[in-house]
Amino acid sequence: MTATWLANTLRSAGLTVEEAPRWTVRGGSQFTPKGVMVHHTATGTNWSKERLTRLLVEGRADLRGPLCHLQLERDGTYVVIAAGRANHAGQGSWGNITAGNTNFVGIECANDGVGEKWPQVQIEALGVGVAAILKALQAPPSMVVGHKEWAPRRKVDPRGIDMDMFRRYVENLAGTNIHNNEVVRPMNVKAKGGAIHTGPAFPNSLARGKRGPWVRRLQGLLFS
Repeated sequence: MTATWLANTLRSAGLTVEEAPRWTVRGGSQFTPKGVMVHHTATGTNWSKERLTRLLVEGRADLRGPLCHLQLERDGTYVVIAAGRANHAGQGSWGNITAGNTNFVGIECANDGVGEKWPQVQIEALGVGVAAILKALQAPPSMVVGHKEWAPRRKVDPRGIDMDMFRRYVENLAGTNIHNNEVVRPMNVKAKGGAIHTGPAFPNSLARGKRGPWVRRLQGLLFS
């Protein structure tokens, strides 16, 4: 099985998508995606999109490419890297899954990993993209995992994102008409320090590109 549906799925969710050459035939055929794994690239803003794409396609001296399925730029643009199995997870586990490269769509988000602030447009594109992929896979938000959760003894990515909160954000988007970007479900969120927010739902007008106090609240809860 290969995920040749990735580009169309993301575009249908209203996202900006570019395609690396030959992505539909890149990666191993033994690929059965059941969820999504989120990473940061550990590359600075001096890296061009093209340079990062080349790395993710070709791999490194110590690890053969492709290194992920999707590249997510700081401006919210997705680049589709591969449709087949990719070397992004390594050893680890999430629930009863231990074959990360085989069972997770890997998203590499452009971020230096040492304290760079995550742009709102990037985190929104990440949430909408993950929600769309989970819908295509008919998988629940619990099937979104950070690399740092998959392999906590050796990985820290995506640094700065509270994955519990992110899963709740994705859950909220899963109850959304993604094509209209309109949030329609309440959102109970786990904040820093373990506090639980069970207040009113985010208003129906909360959508990608919006500004204001609710957006600032969401940002504060998302980033650890």
